[in-house]
Amino acid sequence: MEEQSTGSTQVLEAMGEIKVSSETVEKESEELRNGGKQIVDEMELLADVTLQIKESMEEIVAGTKEITKSISNVNGATADNKADLGKLKEKVSSFKLD
Repeated sequence: MEEQSTGSTQVLEAMGEIKVSSETVEKESEELRNGGKQIVDEMELLADVTLQIKESMEEIVAGTKEITKSISNVNGATADNKADLGKLKEKVSSFKLD
């Protein structure tokens, strides 16, 4: 009988340890789930920021293209003005002042 009592006590102690271990696993699993959710939230925020940066970069590229086009237009107009000024100079030089 004593052996049965000792065996039952050991079984009960082991069950208590299993319960404590299960509670610990459950608590740590909840912490892992919360950590995983935080990671997902931060990744979504990072994706949003990355998209904003990409859109801003595209705006910068478009603006740079517009500036380049404007500079090209100004260079063309300057060349035209220079040519027109040369022609005007030739015509004016044909007049003589007395």
